[in-house]
Amino acid sequence: MCRINPAHKKLQNRLDAMRKFRRQHEQLRTVIVRVLRPTQSKAKEEVKDSKQGDGGTENTLDFADTNTVNEVKLAYENVKEVDCLDTSKDGNEQWDDAMKRYEQRIDQVETRITARLRDQLG
Repeated sequence: MCRINPAHKKLQNRLDAMRKFRRQHEQLRTVIVRVLRPTQSKAKEEVKDSKQGDGGTENTLDFADTNTVNEVKLAYENVKEVDCLDTSKDGNEQWDDAMKRYEQRIDQVETRITARLRDQLG
């Protein structure tokens, strides 16, 4: 019995992987924004309550939060630069390398967020 292996199967698998990746990335981005937002609101309330004119704490938190969100965006940009429709051997290597770079960058972001939340709770 012969098995038919359509030529577009590799491309279909890559598109499925991309769809899954994009969905997971968007969920991660949404969670990060949601986790960081209460800290910003609380900082703004504290600044208003204490009536400090300099707002130094607020700027530091905003910068840290913005930096974290930008790190996630940059990690995604690394993947966007790869030709996702290239299913050749080189294309697969580029895709795998981009995914590894993405995971490394996201791991760093998650580690920082975990440490920050641990500091806030403890």
